[in-house]
Amino acid sequence: LLDLYIALAAGAAGAFALSRDDVADSLPGVAMAIALVPPLCVVGIGLAQGENSAASGAMVLFITNFLAILISGGLVFALLGLNSATMKGLAPESRRWAFLLIALAIMFVTIPLGSTSIRFFEDNQVKRETIRSTLNWLQGTGYRINQVRVAGDQRHLVIYGSGDRPVLSELGDRLSTSLEKPIDLNLVVVPSLQEKYVTKNEN
Repeated sequence: LLDLYIALAAGAAGAFALSRDDVADSLPGVAMAIALVPPLCVVGIGLAQGENSAASGAMVLFITNFLAILISGGLVFALLGLNSATMKGLAPESRRWAFLLIALAIMFVTIPLGSTSIRFFEDNQVKRETIRSTLNWLQGTGYRINQVRVAGDQRHLVIYGSGDRPVLSELGDRLSTSLEKPIDLNLVVVPSLQEKYVTKNEN
């Protein structure tokens, strides 16, 4: 949903810039290109690489940005009193259908955006809990956290250091208890060696 808010802001800024003679002509294009070009590029790259999931997600984002620009731009024009000029030559019936279709499309794309936002929030909660439990698990050892990734029910943990470390099942039990559900934990241990040399003062 954050992407939707960004697109709404970009559309509003672009429409406001179009209504002002003292604003550079390139500003509206830049504002809209920021919201439209990147996701459309990801669609093409995703299809070329066979990453259909990434391509479909980027297409949803592109449609969302496109519709958000239409909605926010139209509202800005209406607030500035330019509504009649922008709708010139468009029949009232066609105007109503256009607004209805755009509103329905916005509601349609809000569903996947909302579910993605909820999943993103939940993954962040799990990631924070994983980091907290891992820090407690590694307390007093020579190991440190290098990376924590959460993908669905899987947790990928990378630690580095040397010496003895606690048993992984202890961390798994802690996470399973704190999250109140079974977990799939993958641990990667990167051994490291640290040396230090200081020149002695002969005096």
